[in-house]
Amino acid sequence: MASQGTSRTGGVPRRRWLWFVPLLVSASVAVWGFARFSRQFSERFEEEARRRGWRVEGGVTERTRFSLTRRGASLSLRGAPGVRAWVDRIEIKTGPFASPSVTIGRLRAELRGEPGALLDAILAALPNGESGLVPARLDIDYRHPRLGAVKFEEVTIAARGTGFVLRARRAEAGGRTFPAVALSVERRKDMLLVAVGESATESRLQLSCFPAQDGSTRWLVSVLHQELRPLADALGWNLGADFDATKVAGAFTLELPESPNAAVEGRLSLVFDSWPMAAPAEAEPMLGTTVSFLSNVVFDGDLSSGRMPRLEIKLPVFSLVGAGQVKLAPSLRLEAEGERTCAELAALVPPSEARELAKHASAHHQGGAVGDGSALRARLAVRVDTQGSPGQTGWIFEPGCGLPAWATLPR
Repeated sequence: MASQGTSRTGGVPRRRWLWFVPLLVSASVAVWGFARFSRQFSERFEEEARRRGWRVEGGVTERTRFSLTRRGASLSLRGAPGVRAWVDRIEIKTGPFASPSVTIGRLRAELRGEPGALLDAILAALPNGESGLVPARLDIDYRHPRLGAVKFEEVTIAARGTGFVLRARRAEAGGRTFPAVALSVERRKDMLLVAVGESATESRLQLSCFPAQDGSTRWLVSVLHQELRPLADALGWNLGADFDATKVAGAFTLELPESPNAAVEGRLSLVFDSWPMAAPAEAEPMLGTTVSFLSNVVFDGDLSSGRMPRLEIKLPVFSLVGAGQVKLAPSLRLEAEGERTCAELAALVPPSEARELAKHASAHHQGGAVGDGSALRARLAVRVDTQGSPGQTGWIFEPGCGLPAWATLPR
């Protein structure tokens, strides 16, 4: 006879199977609770995205008890019509023994318009660095209606003060590819500053953008004193080993009018130290090694080619005036010339045989000519054409003030 309270059901003592009942009830409640929590967490995530200005649209949504996955969605940013993004996957997971998590797959962003107008909206939309809302991969395409496109691949963005630091595994611009790029972007009142490198204070190449009162936008590229050859190599200008000692500093200013059909004008100002003149030894006193280049640049169509209707090349002795054309291909063509009187040469040329000849000519001129019949003025011309391979740069010095003629290019 079975004792009281130990009746059997299917051969299993009641006390041995009744304990499954509360376990099953608890498990059911847990599953229902976690599923509800998953939905609530998903809603909070979307609400946080909306609060930051992001709107998630389209795509295909897949739901399970503990996850929500959205594939192929597009994102837009409130107040910034020039910002669009596409993400291949957003996955939100919860579980009984795991904290809620959000995984963002590859994100491709497209930016259009003036960078200053985009900066504030992007800074407000950047997630907190501790939130973990970082895509597995971020690619950014930026296109300006007049300046063209820049592409960044595998980007990370870290907020810093009134801006951020952008790091990319690779960037493409103007047909050139740049590996391991870092840009420091920040706002300084109405000006947007983009510096090449991790910090603007240490950068040797900076781009400033600020609006003008007439609706145009002014861009300023500042080249702080640095070695020329690494900078030229990065821009596609292969100068060669003769320029290893050359230094450069200067600026390029570009005015972009509001009308897309108006011509774009700029101004280029550069100073070069230790520039190799590629001239005979007797020309060194008159040429020196310091060159100052100043020119306005006019772009009639796109910005891949510009005219230089008036340029000035200042040497220690001569000041040359001419015209030219520059392309991002890259190529440069120009011709310039200038002249000095014998008295000017005697005062400007450093101590040398050329200076003594100029002094003699200035002191003994007769009726517009010196004793040997040479002119009382000396003329110097330069021609540059880098379209050829390897290109040609040369000088022509016409005789004057007792100085003989010399040339490195056919006359």
